[in-house]
Amino acid sequence: MTDSTLSKPNHRVHPLAAAIAAICAGTTLVSPVWAQSEGLVLEEVVVTAQKRSQSVQDVPSTVNAIAGTLLEDYTIQDFSELEQVTVGMTLETKSPRAGSISLRGIDYNPNSAAEQAVDVYWNDTPVRGGGGVFQQLFDLQRIEVLKGPQGTLQGRSSPAGAIMLHTAKPDMEEMEGSISAQFTDNDGINTTAAMSLPIIPGVLSTRIALVYDESDLDQLKNIGTGNKTNKETTAGRFSVAWLASDSLSIDFAYQYLENDQVDFSNLQGTPVLDPTLPTLDAFDRKGLQVNDNNFEGEYNRASLKLDWDIGNHQITWLSGYSDIDSVINKEAPNSEGNLDPAEAQTLIQIDDSDFFSQELRLTNTDGDMWEYMVGIYYSEEDGSFSVEQFAIGSDTESFIADTPFSNESSAVFTHHIVHLSDAWTAQLGLRWQNKKTDLESNITAGAGGFRGIPAGTFLGSLIPEEHQHRDDDSVTGAVNLQYHFDDPDVMVYTSFSTGYRPGGVTVGRAILNDLVAFDEEESWSVELGFKSTLMDGRATLSGAVFYQEFEDYITRLNSTNVSTQPTQAGGITANADAEVTGAEVEFNMLLTENWQLGGGVSYAEAIFADGEELPCNIFDEDGSAVIPPGQTAATCDVGGDALGPQPEWQFGLNSEYTLPFSSFEGYLRGLYKFNGEREDTDIGTLDSYQTFDVYLGIRSESRAWDVGLFARNLFDEEEIVRASPEGVHRRQLTGYQGVDLVPQRLLGLKATFRF
Repeated sequence: MTDSTLSKPNHRVHPLAAAIAAICAGTTLVSPVWAQSEGLVLEEVVVTAQKRSQSVQDVPSTVNAIAGTLLEDYTIQDFSELEQVTVGMTLETKSPRAGSISLRGIDYNPNSAAEQAVDVYWNDTPVRGGGGVFQQLFDLQRIEVLKGPQGTLQGRSSPAGAIMLHTAKPDMEEMEGSISAQFTDNDGINTTAAMSLPIIPGVLSTRIALVYDESDLDQLKNIGTGNKTNKETTAGRFSVAWLASDSLSIDFAYQYLENDQVDFSNLQGTPVLDPTLPTLDAFDRKGLQVNDNNFEGEYNRASLKLDWDIGNHQITWLSGYSDIDSVINKEAPNSEGNLDPAEAQTLIQIDDSDFFSQELRLTNTDGDMWEYMVGIYYSEEDGSFSVEQFAIGSDTESFIADTPFSNESSAVFTHHIVHLSDAWTAQLGLRWQNKKTDLESNITAGAGGFRGIPAGTFLGSLIPEEHQHRDDDSVTGAVNLQYHFDDPDVMVYTSFSTGYRPGGVTVGRAILNDLVAFDEEESWSVELGFKSTLMDGRATLSGAVFYQEFEDYITRLNSTNVSTQPTQAGGITANADAEVTGAEVEFNMLLTENWQLGGGVSYAEAIFADGEELPCNIFDEDGSAVIPPGQTAATCDVGGDALGPQPEWQFGLNSEYTLPFSSFEGYLRGLYKFNGEREDTDIGTLDSYQTFDVYLGIRSESRAWDVGLFARNLFDEEEIVRASPEGVHRRQLTGYQGVDLVPQRLLGLKATFRF
């Protein structure tokens, strides 16, 4: 989806073009009568997906561009809500400190200890850590969603894609800004303010953006405490744009964000340990815990970009920094569905990490026939993740597991665009990268001692010494060939690219040595697509078919029984070959001067290859785990199984109709999203669901002010989107299971004033 503005050249549209656009988009978009009514054009959408400013219609890959104004129009204020305006993407907030991004069905679990399948960049600098990504969105210029392997141009190689967040830059000429307030029926309040202040017009300017957000989220209620889920976020950003000379420009941004949250699992099931507890339906939206989970997180992020023109070349230096400090005090999974304080067990999880990146590249600026870029990249990350586990029914630590880590990455890359003729263009990219990792995980007895062992005693390491250090090298690349037709305005392309993720280790008490390590992942992808501008500039239509093959795809297996004494269940990260096949179509068009329609459809079948096996759970008639002699875990054939609980089909529509009055205009806006069936290993087939959001309001013709009402999930669709395994307490099933739901209907009022 993209934002659009209107202009009025004197053109007419051929009815056949409208009919073709409607058929390709998979829906009836516009009738030939409407197509001939007005002469309008869509505004060109400019992106930097290839590290240079280009029309999105000229980029030979799938790029979804989301303008900042569209985020405001559809009240997209949290990273997890981006999937509402992007087909082919699934976002999950697994906990306040961890989130998952999936593109084209390629799953990712943040507990896997693997590199992300989709990397996120903030002002072109990489962002590390799921909790650091799934945060408040405010004062953004645009977001670009790049689909497919990113093996050459971006800071890191990722097999599924990348998401680029670009914050709003200071206005260099005049003071301008906005103030917005939003109120929702989940006791939600969101206030944002932003202002550009030129210090030396045309030379030096600053921008300040602030946000405060609080709500009861999806209003889940903990029967044990009587409290509801709630979140409070405070953030601020300071930006500077400086044109130091005719040849040197400098852009700097710093952001601080603080997030406090009360959270717990939404449960369903019938109790088997305590018959006095209630039977819960998933849509009761209830939790059963003695205490709430309390989360506190602080996030600092900064980016610095220098562009220096020297003759016919430009040198760009990018520097990024981020740190994460978070603490979550929560009921351990084996305490969910338990209201007896003497039986409650607590975990405290602490994240503390710093990430620093540098990129230097050289680009020619006079490339009529040959555009090239060469660059180097370096990043380092240091931090630790620690878990303090308390004895059951006690406020004294039983043991502490501390996992310090250090990552160092370096890369050399190059990218070339060769204009073979007016119609033919070829692209070639290549990247060498190296990653060095040091990782330990040590357990010591807590303040209360551990099973009679004195406090502070070293109990052992969860990672064997031979797996504590890794040094991985890889080479990735991409080749593209595109051809442009002038009439109609259509570009077709084919591309071949490779992806890579380094191997690593699974951290967990239940895992034995032969399952600790997982191998590196390699993939290759081929894509065939087109991008077109139709109806004399009033419509754009793009589409692609793609196939991707993985060798040793990295996957996460939750709560898998392993042969320790006694048998324990733990998460395992493992490898299996996989393949992805799919297609996507996206369109945007102006039906009339006052009516816009856009949307897309995505299909992706992401499955394990035939004959592949992975660790699994097998039970006998008595419900006891069965593990074959000599094996650490049972194994099952997973050939043809989905890589994760992502829908194969997604479909989205967005539309706005405006009605002019004498001094203002009214608007009616709609946002529709369909998600098909999904396969979840812990609950089976999950039904498809659809949501519809509607927005009604008035605004000035210049958009200086805007007041509106909105309803998200207007028809209060109720479906399960993911489930966790049945809860265990003292190694016995509780009868309860955690489930995540489609967010319930949300009603709100929003007012914005711009100056």
